[in-house]
Amino acid sequence: MNKSYYRSEIDGLRALAILPVILYHTYSFSFAESGFLGVDIFFVISGFLITNILLNEILVTKKISLINFYNRRIRRIIPALFFVTIVSIYPAYKLLFPFTFKDFGQSLMGVSTLLPNLIFILQGGYFAEANSLKPLLHTWSLGVEEQFYFFFPLFLLIFLKILKRNTIILIIILFLLSFILSNDLSDGVYTQENFLLPITRMWELFAGAIISYYNFFLKKKEFNFFIKNIFSFFGVLLLIYSFFSFSEVTPHPSFFTFIPVLGTCLIILFASKETIIGKILSFRYLVGIGLISYSLYLWHYPFFVFARHYNFLFNSESGSYYTLSNLTYFFLILIVFIISYFSWKYIEQPFRKRKISNKNLIKSVTVCFLIIFVSGFYINKNDGIIERFPNKVVNYLDYNYSYPPNKIIFPCTESLSEKIKRRIQNEKYSQKEIFEECRILGNKQYKPKTVLLGDSFTHSLLLQINDHLLDHNKSIYYHLRACPNLIRFMDHGDCFKALKSISNDPNIENVIFFFRWSDKFKSVNYFDGKYFCGEIRCKDLNEAKLFEQMEKEIQGNFREKINLLLEKNIKVTIIYPLPYIGYDVPKFLASKVLNNKDPVAAIDYKDFTYINSNVIRFFNSLEGNIIRVHPEKIFCNSFVKDKCVANNKEKVFFWNKTHLSLDGGILLANEIIKKVDKF
Repeated sequence: MNKSYYRSEIDGLRALAILPVILYHTYSFSFAESGFLGVDIFFVISGFLITNILLNEILVTKKISLINFYNRRIRRIIPALFFVTIVSIYPAYKLLFPFTFKDFGQSLMGVSTLLPNLIFILQGGYFAEANSLKPLLHTWSLGVEEQFYFFFPLFLLIFLKILKRNTIILIIILFLLSFILSNDLSDGVYTQENFLLPITRMWELFAGAIISYYNFFLKKKEFNFFIKNIFSFFGVLLLIYSFFSFSEVTPHPSFFTFIPVLGTCLIILFASKETIIGKILSFRYLVGIGLISYSLYLWHYPFFVFARHYNFLFNSESGSYYTLSNLTYFFLILIVFIISYFSWKYIEQPFRKRKISNKNLIKSVTVCFLIIFVSGFYINKNDGIIERFPNKVVNYLDYNYSYPPNKIIFPCTESLSEKIKRRIQNEKYSQKEIFEECRILGNKQYKPKTVLLGDSFTHSLLLQINDHLLDHNKSIYYHLRACPNLIRFMDHGDCFKALKSISNDPNIENVIFFFRWSDKFKSVNYFDGKYFCGEIRCKDLNEAKLFEQMEKEIQGNFREKINLLLEKNIKVTIIYPLPYIGYDVPKFLASKVLNNKDPVAAIDYKDFTYINSNVIRFFNSLEGNIIRVHPEKIFCNSFVKDKCVANNKEKVFFWNKTHLSLDGGILLANEIIKKVDKF
């Protein structure tokens, strides 16, 4: 019996998956911040349909033809994917800066070899290019699916012969292992690997496979109309709940992700055409969107990314930089829908309906593969074809990578292999404490008397401080954690443990604090008729009032911490707020040069003082043996009157919109070294 018949309601479900994804990738609509869940819906659908195809072939022919299977997958995925990728090369060449273009070259090689997700893992990390600026980032999910398609038919072919229908037990075991691993890696330093690796996504595809297997071999009779309606409606409720409750801070994929996955499974299993949900999903316009959903997925992201790069290069005077207006996104989405329709009709359909012969398929895919891979290899080898830009532009762009190596920024980090080994052995993770040797800067033969506590703002200081300490046979401990943004700052987790250890250690004489203070203190300030929560404008008056209440509690708590250290005769150094520039400084300067404008990046000094007035007032109110270091005296009113500058001619002091470059770090570190005479 053929059970792989066409179901229009699944195309309707595809439409409900792709629309949130598109809106989410604008990074502009707050109501769509959980739109990434659309990809999880696609994974379940793919697992279901692929298993349907394979099991149906087994029932009809008693075998699986791998050649036919891979032929169908190639026809379904590769032509449109390769076409969009080739079309993307020219705008990338014209709009992307060298390092971004080099990453693009690597992604070309990843797409051509169907390993883009692994390439993006290698490109990732704290200082990686923003995801919103990578034209082919969305192809990661296609990589996961293709890797599943390569493995799963072979898996079924082998184990159906050995275990026969008991193969479902093995599928469930693999589902559970992948599910548990994804949750284990969802909260920690490997969240990116968890998001992109096939092994932590496989359970979502297996979920679809399980319901397909159930339909073929375990289902005894059709569910009645009432049961179908109840469970399909419940599936929709689970998806609605997920889309409204999930956000970018929700661990994902994790146990939480089971909610939308279960919802999708229930819809596929119970929403047949005669049900209410099935009829809604079979609505002709939803089905139409579902039919072109693959092309929509392929086209929308490059369009959005290239529009952002164009806006930054040629419209940076407006202050929007990489941000586009909602109206711009509306027209971009409209264009994407039109192009996707023609892409579906003239690229997807001819290949899928075998209007293109196997011989011509092989020829076209081979030629496209060579174009994409060779282009990517050339771009990567030539560092993003850096000669496209004048030397002055390249000099500014080099500052985007002006920060210390990871081994200094992230000391004592557990490797992925170590974590997996520990989990297999069922051992608990032992966090490296503040006084571990791996947290020492300078000459490790000497016992540190000073501790540097901070977040990523301290990164740029480390190399200069380390050199100074080595030259003077000294050392310090450093503990760089963002610390949770909770009401009682430094009163929880690793930061609390570190502070407690410091206050109880008789050898510690100095503690240096440097954080992104307006963020940590939930500082709220009012100027120019607007409330600012931290460094950005408050959403509304309620948010401003909430920040005001939190700020008072956090300040009171921090004062207690400082007084505790002072009572122990520990000298405290506070590095005051750093100017917040608000845009990517090196790229901004490069765009100025390209547009024949004066390359100066600065903010008004009054804006800096207004945004940080509460923090500065609070620090000034602290009493006792406190050393105060003022970054504003270095960067504000020193090079340009009434301005806080981010560069001085060819030297750039910030490597992005908030963090000091190594050059900026040298200036501030030297000031700290002068003030803190005894390390």
